[in-house]
Amino acid sequence: MSEILAIVAGITFVTLAAVNVVVMPTLAPHAQLLLLPGFLCLLGSNRFGDAGVIGGRFRLAAWALLAWPWIASFALLLASIRVPVDKLIHFWQVPLYASPLLPVAASLALGWRLSAQPRPKPSPAT
Repeated sequence: MSEILAIVAGITFVTLAAVNVVVMPTLAPHAQLLLLPGFLCLLGSNRFGDAGVIGGRFRLAAWALLAWPWIASFALLLASIRVPVDKLIHFWQVPLYASPLLPVAASLALGWRLSAQPRPKPSPAT
């Protein structure tokens, strides 16, 4: 029972940290360091079937938004081989497009994970 309480408390903590980034919106990527424990929690529960279809989609959206800056930066790197840099300079913000959505997606995925977590049964009073 104490193991379930520890899991629920941990998931609650990381969900509140992710919601904190949503409540104080900023485009600064360094503020998203608060999402790291949440993504580690999502990584630790990699069973996609236990959260249902909606929970799996929330989790997939969070991971896709986390990967977007890396994918877009790599695409700009490959494009810079053929296209002159002065034409690519207009696209420097593309990797940052996911920054405002990442905390929302992480909060939804963690909230769904928290709601799917089994609750401990109260012990009978003696």
